[in-house]
Amino acid sequence: MQIDRRRLLTTAACAALTEMARPARSLCTETELPAAGPCHPLIRSLLDRAERIATAVRTVENPSIERAVRRVAEGAGYDRSLVIKWLSGSAEAVDYLNRLGLDALLSMEGTKFWHVPGLDRPFDEGAFDQAFDVRCRSADILRVEEIDGVLMVPKLAAKSSAISNGASPAELFVVRAKLAQIGWLETSWAAAAANAIFEIEFALQAGEAEDCRLIDHQLRVFEAHEAGLLATWETSAEMICVPRGIAV
Repeated sequence: MQIDRRRLLTTAACAALTEMARPARSLCTETELPAAGPCHPLIRSLLDRAERIATAVRTVENPSIERAVRRVAEGAGYDRSLVIKWLSGSAEAVDYLNRLGLDALLSMEGTKFWHVPGLDRPFDEGAFDQAFDVRCRSADILRVEEIDGVLMVPKLAAKSSAISNGASPAELFVVRAKLAQIGWLETSWAAAAANAIFEIEFALQAGEAEDCRLIDHQLRVFEAHEAGLLATWETSAEMICVPRGIAV
């Protein structure tokens, strides 16, 4: 998840190591702003926009999402033409990728085209704590865990189908390997948006200007989810995009 899932796992691991050194504290709730310090106006604005993403009923239009995705690619300095393939849901995306075969999937490098360099500064534990609290709240607002569950359903279904159809151990290994690689190609844009808020808060705490490249790029990431992007899968030939549906 985003940003990709490796980045999110790294963030969570850092937080866990930080917490081991001192008494536990409660994470922020949906109705409270982090108590570590006042929120920057930009962060308050992003949290308000996240609330609207989670609650507003709106028509998702693929052309609007595509413009937002291309802005992310542009901000990351993507150096080749971006081919976008629209699919209706995560099940269709997993089925499409599954048919490419294990060798083709293993040749793909995973999510990378929207990444930009992070901060080149000494680690600030206090700034990290406040930024991580903001991320916890934004993840709750944007229903990151719920949406991750939605994206996991077709992978679990594919594995269950293989088992029920009597797949041999070798065949089941291939199924699992393909699904694992599909996971590395996948970005949940709810998670990406929550992580973007974390990155922006951390950068602001470190003294970065609002118009710096890192913050500008993370704003583009947030805006892609705001426009209606649910998930993407990055292959060597195209960017598979799935919009948010009514259910999510």
